[in-house]
Amino acid sequence: MKHSILKQKQNFPIVNDSAAPFPLFASCPLYVEDLLEEELKVSGALKTKKTVAGVHFRGNLETAYRVCYCSRISSRVLLHLAGFPVKTQKELYNGVYAVPWIEHFTSEQGFAVDCTLKQGILQNRDYAALVVKDAIADYFRDKAGKRPPVDTENPDIRIRLHMHGYEAILFIDLSGESLHKRGYRVAGSKASLKENAAAAMLFRAGWPELAVNKAAFVDPMCGSGTLLVEAAMIAAGIPAGRFRTGFGFFRWKQHQPEVWKRVVQEAEKQCMMESIGFFRGYDMSSSAIRATRANICQAGLREYIHVEKREIASAGNLSGTEYTSGLVAVNPPYGVRLGKSSELVQLYRELGKTLLTHFPGWKAAVLSSDRELSFALGLRAVKTNYLYNGPLKCLLSCFELREEQVFHTYPENVDEPDEALVNRLKKNLKRLVKWAKRHSISCYRLYDADLPEYNAAIDYYEGKYLHIQEYAPPGTVDKKKARQRFFQIVRAVRQLLGIKESELFLKQRVRQKGNSQYERMNPRIQKDSPGTFYIINERDLKFKVNFTDYIDPGIFLLGRNLRQMIREKSRDKRFLNLFAYTGTATVYAAAGGAAATLSVDTNRGYLQWAEENLALNGFSRANHQFVKQDCLTWLRENREEFDLIFLDPPTFSNTKKKGRIFDLQKQHVLLITLCMQYLTKNGMMIFSSNFKGLKLDLPALSHYRVKDLHKSTLPEDFKQKPGMYHCWQIEHVNRMKDPNGVVKNDPGIA
Repeated sequence: MKHSILKQKQNFPIVNDSAAPFPLFASCPLYVEDLLEEELKVSGALKTKKTVAGVHFRGNLETAYRVCYCSRISSRVLLHLAGFPVKTQKELYNGVYAVPWIEHFTSEQGFAVDCTLKQGILQNRDYAALVVKDAIADYFRDKAGKRPPVDTENPDIRIRLHMHGYEAILFIDLSGESLHKRGYRVAGSKASLKENAAAAMLFRAGWPELAVNKAAFVDPMCGSGTLLVEAAMIAAGIPAGRFRTGFGFFRWKQHQPEVWKRVVQEAEKQCMMESIGFFRGYDMSSSAIRATRANICQAGLREYIHVEKREIASAGNLSGTEYTSGLVAVNPPYGVRLGKSSELVQLYRELGKTLLTHFPGWKAAVLSSDRELSFALGLRAVKTNYLYNGPLKCLLSCFELREEQVFHTYPENVDEPDEALVNRLKKNLKRLVKWAKRHSISCYRLYDADLPEYNAAIDYYEGKYLHIQEYAPPGTVDKKKARQRFFQIVRAVRQLLGIKESELFLKQRVRQKGNSQYERMNPRIQKDSPGTFYIINERDLKFKVNFTDYIDPGIFLLGRNLRQMIREKSRDKRFLNLFAYTGTATVYAAAGGAAATLSVDTNRGYLQWAEENLALNGFSRANHQFVKQDCLTWLRENREEFDLIFLDPPTFSNTKKKGRIFDLQKQHVLLITLCMQYLTKNGMMIFSSNFKGLKLDLPALSHYRVKDLHKSTLPEDFKQKPGMYHCWQIEHVNRMKDPNGVVKNDPGIA
């Protein structure tokens, strides 16, 4: 899903490549590089390339000016001057001295130098800046007979040096002060939300699309009013730099005032104040309301935004208005400006209740630097994103305010857990803790609907995280009663293990359609949200898991013993992993010394995840290939042979693009037969499935040697439900043993 950042009535001309001689770089906070890139493209940037905390691009002066004036996400716009290798301090000095500085400023102008160093020969930023200053000063002394003054407070020209390894890059800062300083803020609290962070928050929440239709906007804890002002500026198309008194390029020798004037006029023509809809801001602090009003007035928005002092509980009272939908955006206190986070849990709970009670049908976005507080809202986010507000790494949670979005944590009035449930959990924990410690296992299933009336599966990860899945009750069971029982499970296990809400992940597991078991629970956000990943251990290997965005978190604990078997059988083998998912079996094969591995899956995201799992364990891609393709199609086109094949297909799936349907019960013989064509004569195939109703067609497979591995590979923590898992070892029949007992090919078999 693209964020239509500039659905703000902006229609700027796109420069052609020949008119774009300048290499430029726009910096931004971490995790919003995609938003910045989209802004840059709309502003006329060419050849954009995202990197960490910024985007490289090309553009003429008009493009650079437009980004400085209009970008809501960028922090700085830098003009690339020179790049050169640096292995010594002398080479740095010489490289800086070689730049024709007299083309950019005069010896009468003050300048300053800022440095960023990353794995370079110089480890001290101040010393690196001093070398650059000396080189520039010596250049002017030699060329103009006078050294320019250094002015760190208010320089005419700001130079930036970036060193990464043995490469140095010099920039001129065209922005001057950071672009997040819009110029409208005349008052603010100590923990004010930065303007570009506020804009990024609004873009992630989909505000530009809502604003096109004059949607309502409410901030129930407005602080100094940053979200209100930024939202109104987006709605009206007010350029982000309108209220600034200056930019870094104003005193640059190559500045072209006539081009700058044209850029400003273009941007201002597209401003439409009548596009601002219903805006309300509330706060319980009188000083915050005064600060908000001052900033709103400075931004020229006094007649468009109404603010007043209100407690959070009454912030949703919009009686007398016609607005029944819109966006509620809030940056509540998170322990930095108003005390410890533990003291704020009740405030967040109240905020969550207010959102759900008074804004049904609305969208909401809440920013917090404390994940525990985000969970205290009691709402299930449709997507989450990380976002930096200055040095603070924050979690942005976006919601669609409907009753079904209530987060599955237990309510305050939930009944005490049944004694039978508590005793079963204690018994399981006592047994499994000893077993897990003995076998170096840190993630296991603690409970799996052991008591029929408490129908859920509980997985315990790293002695820290709980992943609880409620099996959807049949229609004959009262929903309220089932919900109450589920809350009892949650309450009981949390009390037993002392798990925080932020370490608790709850889902309802229903019968999946097609490939939905393996897709994001909200596929609309797949491109926008990177998801939240955790690192878990299994034996001596590491894997990435995601508890929030998928039904399954990226590793099947049920397959633990099977993966170990693959590891033990992989030495010097060519290993094929079909329906590879996140590549956990591939990692085990690599750890077992496989000569080469090939992983096939139709989902590009999972293959990337598999590559990251390999890299996490120190394996390069040299001998490990990944193929994005439908497995049946790949099997029909393949020509390679493999010594070890792992086949773990889904029970049922649809291939949307080609309209194909895969049914494991109907097609498992075909699938196995295709695999066996590429299995070496001495090779082994492992076929597993968690399809409870699967009936292996043994007569159709009678020309292979089939061995049931169910009992030998079923983990201890899944033995209470043995029927949910099948596993077979399949080999060619025509295998012989030499006198030493080693299996070899029968030379008489074609």
